Amino acid sequence: MKIHALLSEKSRTVQTIAVNNSVEAAIELMANKRAGALIVTDKDRPVGIFAESDVFHCLSKDKKADFSATSLRSAITTKLITAAPEDDIEQIMPVMLKAGVSHLPIMKNRKIVAMLQLADLFEHQIEALTEEINHLKEYIEDLHEAGRD
Repeated sequence: MKIHALLSEKSRTVQTIAVNNSVEAAIELMANKRAGALIVTDKDRPVGIFAESDVFHCLSKDKKADFSATSLRSAITTKLITAAPEDDIEQIMPVMLKAGVSHLPIMKNRKIVAMLQLADLFEHQIEALTEEINHLKEYIEDLHEAGRD
């Protein structure tokens, strides 16, 4: 199954923040928008992601840090794992798991057009597998019925 199949029902609005902001500004934006992650930009070009896990990393580094004075640039994850709408869900899930990321920016024509979460991909896979199991059960039942005739 391709990622584009999920975009209409699962994707979230992409929230962005400029890299020259503070960690405090990023946390406030995440709270106000109820976003689990922000795409961090420099002159409208994505340079990283700031997710809930990055907030915890900031706290663990310095429990008394002044987040209003902490540069967002110093706290972001710069290795941005992305996918295209044409990518297979089954191929991107292991990449996300291995990298330990839970947010997946979707890129089209060099622009981030959507954001999915790992949970979205899991939910879709579980639904697809459940449907396949049900079809197989029906097929087996039909075979048993045909054998009785």
